[in-house]
Amino acid sequence: MTVTHEIPSYDPPKKLALVLSCVDFRLLDDIVNYLHIDNMTNRYYHFALAGASMGLTDAWKCQHVQPTNYKKPASQRCQFTQEELETLFSPWRQTFVHQFQAAMLLTDGKISDVYIIQHQHCGAYQVYLDRGAENWPLLYEQQVHKQHAEKLRDEIKSTFDTLAKSPLGTEKLQLKAPEIHNLFMDLRGHVVNLDTVPSK
Repeated sequence: MTVTHEIPSYDPPKKLALVLSCVDFRLLDDIVNYLHIDNMTNRYYHFALAGASMGLTDAWKCQHVQPTNYKKPASQRCQFTQEELETLFSPWRQTFVHQFQAAMLLTDGKISDVYIIQHQHCGAYQVYLDRGAENWPLLYEQQVHKQHAEKLRDEIKSTFDTLAKSPLGTEKLQLKAPEIHNLFMDLRGHVVNLDTVPSK
C-alpha cells in the first residue's frame, strides 16, 4: 500500500508517544500508516475512545449553543441533556487519566509526544452532540474538532504536575510534559494539522 500522507509541520517525536484516536474502524489502518511515516512504528501506546477528545473536557457544551448556520435549537439537535452527557463522559475522562498514567509508568517517563487524532464524519459527534453532524460543512467540522482537541491539550499542559503523579504514591512518573499534536483525518486518511485551521 502506498502512503501519501503529508507530515504536518511539527518537530519529530524523539522518544515514545501516546496516541489518542476515535474507535472508528474505517480509519484504523490509516492511523497506523500515518504514524509509520512519522517514524513512530512500535513507538507508541494507542488509546481509542469514541470521539477521541470529544468527551474528555467540557468543550462539548459549546455544541449545545445553536450555531448561526443551523435552524434547529440544541434541544432538537441533541438527544442527551447536559446533565446526561456529564454522567456519560465523567468515567471516560477518568479512564483517560489512568491510561495516560499507565503509559508514563510503563515507559519510565519517556512519553515525549501525544497525538490527538480527530476525524471527519465522526459518528460519536452525531450520536452524542448533534444528529445533523454528518452534514456539517467541512470547515465548521474541523473547527469543532479543533475546539475539543485544543481544550484537551490545554488541560493536559495545565494539570500535568497532577497528571504525572503516581496513583500509588507521591513520586512523579515523568518530569517533562509531552509535546501535543492535534490532527484531523479525513475519510481517505489525509491528515491536517488542526493548528492551521482558523478558529470559530
